[in-house]
Amino acid sequence: MLKIIKENIYNRDINLDILKIIGCVLVIFLHCKGIVVDTNGKVNLSNLAMESFTAICVQIFFITSGFYMYREDGTYVKHLKKLIVSVIVPYIILTFFCLFVTDWLLGISSFKDCIKEANPLANINVIWASLKYNTSAVLPNTLNHLWYIFSYGEIILFYPITKFIINKCPKWIKIFILIIGIFFLFQNDYRFISGRDDYKNIFFVIPKAIFLSFVGSLLYNNFIKVYIIEKKDNIFNTKKKKVISLLSIVYIVLMIISFFLQKDLYEKGGVYYFDSWDSGITFIRTVIICILIYLIDFNKIKQKLKNILSYLSSISYYIYLTHYIILQRFLIRYVDEHFRSKCANAFQDFAFAFLFTILVSVTTVIFCIIIKEVKDYFLKGIKSIYAKFIQKK
Repeated sequence: MLKIIKENIYNRDINLDILKIIGCVLVIFLHCKGIVVDTNGKVNLSNLAMESFTAICVQIFFITSGFYMYREDGTYVKHLKKLIVSVIVPYIILTFFCLFVTDWLLGISSFKDCIKEANPLANINVIWASLKYNTSAVLPNTLNHLWYIFSYGEIILFYPITKFIINKCPKWIKIFILIIGIFFLFQNDYRFISGRDDYKNIFFVIPKAIFLSFVGSLLYNNFIKVYIIEKKDNIFNTKKKKVISLLSIVYIVLMIISFFLQKDLYEKGGVYYFDSWDSGITFIRTVIICILIYLIDFNKIKQKLKNILSYLSSISYYIYLTHYIILQRFLIRYVDEHFRSKCANAFQDFAFAFLFTILVSVTTVIFCIIIKEVKDYFLKGIKSIYAKFIQKK
């Protein structure tokens, strides 16, 4: 185990690693909670509270993706290669396998029958359609969570434009884009608060993921790095405890507001919105949590757990890919049937979801460690063969 977690952690940002791990845990927690609105339209308040608590999980990933992405020494080829090798290839492998055994994952038929009735060509066509049209809508329900990959792909495809704006454009242009983007995020919130259930605006032309990565770059390089990391004489360092307390209070207030707004929306027959990554309130909460992680001093814990946190962060994408499948096939039906249905109050609902999250997280991490070690061993063998035979020629 020590060998596994002793990676090269030189110059790693441990706070960024912590944010990625928080995002992963919240995503799993979100998927482990119970149904918020039943078939009769009744809202389960404890599950709604958990939904509100986990609302920032998606925006954490998009905002933190911009922290280091748009540096001057970064290249489009480098990020495109990373997208293909580290994101798209694992996606294709996982999706290809899951399409073979979808009915088994859903408990409809046996693994053997799925393999026997498999249609590899049809699976390839589905994967190609998802990549061609940049959508997870063509995938089965067991893979619905993979929509995030396509949004991340948009960030990479727009990388040259975003990098040019961040590094070459005047400050006023960046401020203007920031104000316009935040305006449209809160315009969506206003539409729902005023009773309208549509929120089409500029983010249907310029995807939110790109804007959030843009915000992440500005947040880290122009605020966190300058006013927190470099320890300049400013209020964020001289009155750190007061700033942390104030930001924490604002965060809790915003979470309570999103809870009641979403409750009201559900009771009116509305959709999942204020607890999602679409909301402007969620955006402010995510920015606050990013700042808090860099402000809070728990350096002793950070240093002691640095290797483990760095390793978990390095496999966060594998955790994201596989957790929902593990959740669907091996745990959710059996656990729901025997335990969740017996929860009689809000405390039991929360305790069950919390313990369920730990179970799914540990299972997924073990599975991902095995996958990563097998992949690394395989790549090491390929490099060895290349060096031995091809380079000699």
